[in-house]
Amino acid sequence: MPKLKGKHTDGRLVSVLVPMRDEEKNVPGLISSLKTITYENVEIILLDDGSSDCTNHVASELIKDDQRFTLIKGIQLPEGWVGKVHACHLLSKEAKGDFLFFS
Repeated sequence: MPKLKGKHTDGRLVSVLVPMRDEEKNVPGLISSLKTITYENVEIILLDDGSSDCTNHVASELIKDDQRFTLIKGIQLPEGWVGKVHACHLLSKEAKGDFLFFS
C-alpha cells in the first residue's frame, strides 16, 4: 500500500475492503500497513469469512483503538456463489464510500 506524506483528503469517503479467511499470521502485518493510511476520510472494513484459526481475535485486538476499522463476520455461502466473490459482495454492501478498494 503506498504511503502518502502528510494529511490528505478531498472530502469523499474511501472504503478499503478486505476479505480474510485463516489469515491469523498475516493479520498483524496487514493491519499495521493499513494503519499508515493518512487519507482522513477512510473506512476500513475487514470481513472474517469463516476462519478456523484466530484471525477474528487477532484482528479485533489490533483494531480496537482505531475507529476507522470495522470487523464483520461472513455468512454462510449461498448456493451458486464462490467464497471470495461472496465475501467481496458482503463487503461492498457494508461499505459507505464513494470509492471502494478491495485488497
